[in-house]
Amino acid sequence: MSRTRFIFAFICLVLVLPTAPAQEGGGRSDKELKRAAHRLHIDVEKLKNARQALREATELARSLEPLPVQHVYQLVQLWIEIDRARAAEIVESIAGDLRTAARSAKAPEAYQQATSTAYRLLAYLVGLDPEKAVELAEQWPEPAPALGEAAAKTRDNFLAQFRSDYLTTLAQSEPEKAAALLAQRAPSAGPAYSMRGQLAQRLMSSGKKEEAQRLIDQAIADFAQGKSNARFYQDFANFVQVLPRLDRERFPEAFGLLVQSSGKDTEAPGQVVQFSVGNQNFPVTSGQAAILQVFSGLFNQPELALQALDAAPDIKAKVNEIGGLDCFLNWTPRCGSRTPEAAGGTPGSGGAAPVNTGARYETAWGLVQELRGKAIRNPSLVRQKLLEAAGSSGQAYFLTHVAQVANHTDADLSVLALELARDRISEIQPLQERVGALQNLISTYRQVEGEVDSKLIKEGYVLADQIREEAAAGGVPGEATRRGRQGSPADFLEAFLTGEYAHDNFDAAIRFVRSMDNDDAKLSALLQIVQSLRNSY
Repeated sequence: MSRTRFIFAFICLVLVLPTAPAQEGGGRSDKELKRAAHRLHIDVEKLKNARQALREATELARSLEPLPVQHVYQLVQLWIEIDRARAAEIVESIAGDLRTAARSAKAPEAYQQATSTAYRLLAYLVGLDPEKAVELAEQWPEPAPALGEAAAKTRDNFLAQFRSDYLTTLAQSEPEKAAALLAQRAPSAGPAYSMRGQLAQRLMSSGKKEEAQRLIDQAIADFAQGKSNARFYQDFANFVQVLPRLDRERFPEAFGLLVQSSGKDTEAPGQVVQFSVGNQNFPVTSGQAAILQVFSGLFNQPELALQALDAAPDIKAKVNEIGGLDCFLNWTPRCGSRTPEAAGGTPGSGGAAPVNTGARYETAWGLVQELRGKAIRNPSLVRQKLLEAAGSSGQAYFLTHVAQVANHTDADLSVLALELARDRISEIQPLQERVGALQNLISTYRQVEGEVDSKLIKEGYVLADQIREEAAAGGVPGEATRRGRQGSPADFLEAFLTGEYAHDNFDAAIRFVRSMDNDDAKLSALLQIVQSLRNSY
């Protein structure tokens, strides 16, 4: 039996089967389900179904080797969204899989992939169970000696970046604890000026002014003692930028140190960047760019800005080129008297008016206003007007757009536009362009009518089959093989269709996915089902 005939038979069969609700495991309370469903703006049965599909997707992903990294992050995000109570457990389990992969890695690339994936997962875990995240990071396995120095450096970078990110997160909730951890950091990790600025800001807002000022004083002292190389210069500039909001009295000293250090071992010789203000661009060194960025934090403190400008003559000259400090802090049309070319921009960059690529679709708004209320009284006239406005090309896209625009003002007009769009989907060539139009149409049907005709879903499955047949004959450029880990356009279409079908018949959709013989395609379809059910319309 050909695949197309199988799809036809399958769809026709499941149309008459009843949909059984998913069984929510673990004795979850009705109150928790109702609360979570209300938060997501979906009904309880859809949430149960989404959780079931997510459990199956997670089990499948963890069984694959190598772990499908491209899907792992989506899995974790979905757990956090639809079942946060179990999310930490799931992240920890997947991190355990990655830990095993890192410990047994036979090549530097394998160790690097497992470690970098774990780093991103632990960033999620910090928001769910910070103590467990720290424990897992600190105990991350070292690479086998045979993997060389590059792998060892991967672990060092992993720990350094995790600790820095953890401190940033901790600073928002427990600034004093974060400050204590920062003081314990090894000198090789750097002075962390930006982090000290964040901590000082949180301490100030908590009423702990003395603790905040100690952090500020220590940061200024460290920079003055010679830690002003290229690695730390921008970090200190970021710190100075927040100082005006924290401590006006200490700002001039810190800004003076920044100006004095500009160009001294802070950048490569001849390094030039373009700094933009309004429609003006002018060349500056990277050190000057860092200083100019500080002034953006002085918008509401012109006196302090003038004082800082006097301390940096070369910066003052640059600012005067564009009309002075007023123009820098508050750009207006009068400031643009110089041409962009004179200010270092690209010749002719400001002369051409932008092309209005949406002009065609703007007519949809006027058309909806003209036809409002007429679809039910004179459908033939409205149908004729819609087809005339649609023209001879791009009809399905235009008519679908009309349906979207009319959805909340004239439901009858919206439905009529959808019917006309549907009749023209089969005319679109090539097939891959038809895919986009079909997906757009199906999504709009869901928004307008709350459901999608199963016949339209069936047509989509047939289209996926046609794409594969053309690919086999070499007629679809770029179509990946069915067995590819990344999937093909036909795979993506099939996953989308299955997700949409799950709205109306979850039991049939999940059975179809389980019948797939390719695990990567199966995983994509399961995730699409979860995402589709999670979305509210």
